Amino acid sequence: MRKAIRFVGISLLLVSIIWMGCSTTKIKPSPITKYSTPLLKGKWEGSSTFGGVSSNIRVPTTMEIYNENVPLKGKLTMHNVPPTVFNPSVPRPNTPSGDVTIQFGDGNINENGNLVGKQGENHFELTLFIGQKLRMDGWIYYSNLNPSVTVSR
Repeated sequence: MRKAIRFVGISLLLVSIIWMGCSTTKIKPSPITKYSTPLLKGKWEGSSTFGGVSSNIRVPTTMEIYNENVPLKGKLTMHNVPPTVFNPSVPRPNTPSGDVTIQFGDGNINENGNLVGKQGENHFELTLFIGQKLRMDGWIYYSNLNPSVTVSR
């Protein structure tokens, strides 16, 4: 009887260890190649985060990519950016809604396999993660603002 109880206890312990190990598996970045650029076409949705750990400001963010081949064309928009993230050195955009858009016509894949898009001095870099859903993480540089961004589809 004691052997049976020990066997059940050890079995439950092993199953829980295996289950915990599988649930903490992280999705690794997938470098973008000319063969995977068709995956990028379409509408992506997520958020951008301004500020540090103590004062995060999140805003909805969308990205649309219109074509399947390099150079990629599209736009990345941070919606309803509040005035508190802008300061005298970072002028507020000329839109009543506070939307900030980077239109890009020269989207490229850099040497690290990341998507890079530019409009003038403003640009972004995103890394692709392929899992159950497609996800892209990275950062945006817009007039001295540097929020992190995550979009998926």
